[in-house]
Amino acid sequence: MPFPAAAGASAPSRPVDLSKPVIRLGGFPFPFLGLAAIGALFWYPVNVVGTMYAIEPVLALIGVVGLLFGIQRAGFAPKTFQKFFALLILCFAAYVTTDLLHGTGMHDALRAWARTAFLGLDTLGLWVLCRKSMANLLPIFVGIFIGYMAVEYHFYWATALYWKFGLGITLTGALLALIARYAGARAVLFAAVLTAALALVSFVFDSRAMGGVLALSSAFVFMKVFIPAHRRRMIPVFVAVTVPLAGATIYAIDSRFANGQRDTVATIERAVAVITAVQTIAEHPLDGVGSWNADFEAANRHRANALRFGLRQDRETYRSQLGHSAVLQPWVEAGIFAALFFVYYFWRLIQSLRWMLLRPVDRYTSLLLFYLVSELWDAAFSPFLGYHRMFMAIAIVICILLAQERALARFGEYRAASPAPAYAPAPLWVASE
Repeated sequence: MPFPAAAGASAPSRPVDLSKPVIRLGGFPFPFLGLAAIGALFWYPVNVVGTMYAIEPVLALIGVVGLLFGIQRAGFAPKTFQKFFALLILCFAAYVTTDLLHGTGMHDALRAWARTAFLGLDTLGLWVLCRKSMANLLPIFVGIFIGYMAVEYHFYWATALYWKFGLGITLTGALLALIARYAGARAVLFAAVLTAALALVSFVFDSRAMGGVLALSSAFVFMKVFIPAHRRRMIPVFVAVTVPLAGATIYAIDSRFANGQRDTVATIERAVAVITAVQTIAEHPLDGVGSWNADFEAANRHRANALRFGLRQDRETYRSQLGHSAVLQPWVEAGIFAALFFVYYFWRLIQSLRWMLLRPVDRYTSLLLFYLVSELWDAAFSPFLGYHRMFMAIAIVICILLAQERALARFGEYRAASPAPAYAPAPLWVASE
């Protein structure tokens, strides 16, 4: 039945049907090959101040032009977009202030500032390309894989190192993007089975993190298909309890066998890095230690922690002082004000994943679940260095699009449950029955 808009309400301008994707995903007028070509520039490094990638000046140009022409248009910068960029500007200011206070070398300081600035420009450019259609992400994922294969063509592809550091995520993203584009929601279970098979490949290549991400995202798809929607709200609690228990069990089993010793050492080194970063944060909670500044006290703490966990060799590096974590690293380097952006980013990933478990299944389900789970892992256990900022920019755009979708769905549910006031004018939109 129709429900008229209440006075002062910000109603959607189109019908709301919760049985279908709420945001209409019609194609944006940009060729598939053009977007794929932009994605293919992802892996080409350009050494300017630190490492920049060829895709970044392209996205910066697209973002700035799009901002100039789109800033006056309604809906160009939704609230989630504004929050991300407000916190990113605060993060940038914190890095500049901390590096100036701690006397960071200008070359290292410029690398840190450029890294943060390019994260914003990458996000802005991707937002201009994809804000009208989630479908525009699909050719970009395909292009990223093509670019990786073009850059790494001289390496034998079936090796654990390259599967872990690029091939695994780019191949999975490209395959799921092609399935989403050409097979649609009909193939969501096939995509989940494919993801589970790639998880087995990851475990064979001794890439535990990639295998866990793939297995978990595949399990989420099966949960969405076979578990009723009203029971899915407990899934995050279930995962929060079972994943640590499973990890502890695997660690205990691995440590008893010779072929598990490498995994055990890597796990301990990661734990030691996190502990060292937390200790450094406790020592410098507000201002950090500066970008790329080697903290000798942190190095000594790292060695002591490594010995306490029984490591015979301490492979302490600058990166290990940062906790090997995108959430902890900015706090160590530039203090709490820099970390706020990354904490918000981590929280938005969790909120997006929660919404993905509740929304209807569509052609994007497998791809988005895989990417959100992967970025949750990277945010928690991968450093904010190199190409990670571009993967992060893609995730931020996905989070903004899902936040818009969730807000529109909530508005539709609220309006459908509200009685129509007697004085209301003619209806401006119609809720689905």
